[in-house]
Amino acid sequence: MFRRILQVLGILFILEAVLIAGFFAYVLFLLAPAGSRASEISNLEYIFNWSGLNPEQGYEVIASEQTSPAWNGDYSKWACIQLSDSGQNAESEKWRNGEKETELFKVVRKFAYEAVYDGDCFGGADINTADIEAYFWSASLYGRDDVEGATVIFVQKSTNRLLYVDWMS
Repeated sequence: MFRRILQVLGILFILEAVLIAGFFAYVLFLLAPAGSRASEISNLEYIFNWSGLNPEQGYEVIASEQTSPAWNGDYSKWACIQLSDSGQNAESEKWRNGEKETELFKVVRKFAYEAVYDGDCFGGADINTADIEAYFWSASLYGRDDVEGATVIFVQKSTNRLLYVDWMS
C-alpha cells in the first residue's frame, strides 16, 4: 500500500515537472519578441501629431518594425521615415540638438538610437551632434545612468530623415 502511494506521488511529481517546464518554455520562447514575429508599424500619423511636425507633408517609410511585448514587458518599435520637409514645428522649444543636451540625455539619445535600430537611418552620423534634433517623450532609467527604455523622435535636419524609437528592456 505504501509503495503504491509513493508510485502515484512520483508520477504526479513528474507530471508537475513536465507541466512547469512546458510553461517556462512557452513563456521564454513563444512570447519573446523575435525578428520573425516582428511587423511593420501601420499607423505613423501619431508621430507627426505628437511631435508637432506637419502631418500634411509627404513622407516615405524607409523601414519600420515593431515586436510583440515579451513576458517581462520588453518591446521595441522603430520607424525610419524620409520627410519631404522637416520644416519648423509647432513645439520647437521641445526639440533639442545633441550639443545642447545634458550628459544624461546624451546617454539616453545614444541608447535609444543603438538599442533597437540596426540600420543606418542617418548615414552613420553621430547621434549627439547639432544636426540631429531629438524630441523626448519618455526615458526610463535604472539608477542614475542605466537606461532601460525610452521613447524619442529624432530628426536629421540635413537629410530630412526622422527616426522614431520606442523601446523598453
